[in-house]
Amino acid sequence: MATERFVNRMSIALLGGTFDPIHTGHIGIAKYLCEHLKVDELRLVPCGRPSHKQHPVVSNQHRLAMLQIALKQHPELSLQTNELASDTPSYTINTLRLVRTQIGPNRSLFMCIGMDALNTLHEWKEWKSILDYANIVVVARPNASFPETTFLVDWIRKNECNSLKKLLQMEFGVFYFCNSKRHDISSTEIRDLKKQRFGIKQYVSPGIESYITENNLYC
Repeated sequence: MATERFVNRMSIALLGGTFDPIHTGHIGIAKYLCEHLKVDELRLVPCGRPSHKQHPVVSNQHRLAMLQIALKQHPELSLQTNELASDTPSYTINTLRLVRTQIGPNRSLFMCIGMDALNTLHEWKEWKSILDYANIVVVARPNASFPETTFLVDWIRKNECNSLKKLLQMEFGVFYFCNSKRHDISSTEIRDLKKQRFGIKQYVSPGIESYITENNLYC
């Protein structure tokens, strides 16, 4: 088990993604994490140029605009936009280092990812260094199972924390697993629906639906 570091400071959570487009599932998970982790701030981190995924369909400007529209209704959420401002591939470790310099060494930082992302964590840049900057909070995802890569599993189990109370007192250094309400929709499915001229209003806010229509996105 990782060395325990107990603190009593304001805490921040990060939730990354391409948000192409942002939808009700993203918002639902973000709000759940805010409440479950009792954070003072949750920042959505839109990825600029993913290093392991297909590049976003629409421009950074459109994705940022949709995020800003969505967050008007949710003041408890904010944005971390450094990856959009860079022309180089987006790496989580770089964002964590930046955020840690912004908030200092004594505040709890939670990096929230889905179970699907956990399966490829060992392919990320400097993946073992992530726990030097943040706790990793893993959210269950539909059709995503626990990793099977032996050395990754061993590393996770070595640093796993099963106590929410203890997690909330940690600056960084541990894994924590949680289950949110399932949101069985993805940005890919929304784009496909839009391309086929089906309605998407049940999956995105009215403001996002209007923006997509007005800018002829995903057609």
